[in-house]
Amino acid sequence: MFGVAFSNDNITSIVVDDYSVESLHSISSQLDKIVVDNPSANIVGIFAGIKKDFDTINNYSPYYTVKSYFLKHGLAIQAVTIEQAIKKDGFKWSISGIALQLFVKLGGIPWKVKPQNKNCLIFGISSAHILDKDKNVTRYFAYSLCFDSSGQYKRLNILGQSNDKMSYISQFSQQIKAHLQEDLDDTIEKCVIHVPYKLKRDEMRCIKDSIDIAKQSHQNIIFSVIKINIINKFFGYSHFNSNIPLAGSCVRLGKREYLMWFEGLQQGSTQVVSAQNISNPVHVQFIYGPDFSEEETKSYLQDIINLSGANWRGFNAKHEPVSTLYPELIAKFAGKFDQYGINLDIGDSALEKVWFI
Repeated sequence: MFGVAFSNDNITSIVVDDYSVESLHSISSQLDKIVVDNPSANIVGIFAGIKKDFDTINNYSPYYTVKSYFLKHGLAIQAVTIEQAIKKDGFKWSISGIALQLFVKLGGIPWKVKPQNKNCLIFGISSAHILDKDKNVTRYFAYSLCFDSSGQYKRLNILGQSNDKMSYISQFSQQIKAHLQEDLDDTIEKCVIHVPYKLKRDEMRCIKDSIDIAKQSHQNIIFSVIKINIINKFFGYSHFNSNIPLAGSCVRLGKREYLMWFEGLQQGSTQVVSAQNISNPVHVQFIYGPDFSEEETKSYLQDIINLSGANWRGFNAKHEPVSTLYPELIAKFAGKFDQYGINLDIGDSALEKVWFI
């Protein structure tokens, strides 16, 4: 699959009798031995046989438990549910997506997109605030992912995780400053930070302060922050018979605000294809940076659209740019691990792998 040998010679099985906590714990010790016995091998796990609704009807999660064992070793794992496997037609159509994700989790690069801004580094930032039953925040998480403008994933950075807000904000501020200094070099001409709608005011202040400090030692780099809001109050329609705008359409709302359609009708077509994905417009706002010319603004917007096509979760997944989607996926993992009382211990080698798709 994708040039990777797939035969009984390079497959090792770990079999458990059931999904009890005791049985799952045996996976950890067996995985320890596999890693020790294969020090130079590139390893990825396939967790097959779990029921799709297991986590919702039990107070523990086999999937997240096993994922934690692999992450501790810096390894990725792919789940295949019973429902997915026994449906002949469904499995036939999903096997390409499973193969794609396995290839990516092994470190493969299936495709890139053509950037408008070259020598440009993009950071996607997201956070997760865990709430108790009274809606009080009990734990704070924040992550950033680094990409180049072709959509190639570089690494995951942990920005903060704490039960205390002041401690979390302090970590958040320090880590952003550190990673900007670490990842920027003389070859970079532009640095763009993509943030979701839900980042709080004090988090945004940390980002802007960190950029101001980074600019002192990187005066030739153009910095900007763009908010990408998937959940918004806007909708739109076209004058086609279907009323669906073309994919890639953009409407200007103000000097630094835009509505964009990542999905929709294909160029040259006015009819909806049954398998075609249709989504609401995305609100995009430039919230930090110089006053760009119209041509410069278009180049940044085009890169955002391009990054929606850099999604390696599937061949047709284009609803959101990976610079905001991938950090959101990691934030959700952080919430789930916390929900099931599992320690999210990410091995160093996993920081450069797309283990979360």
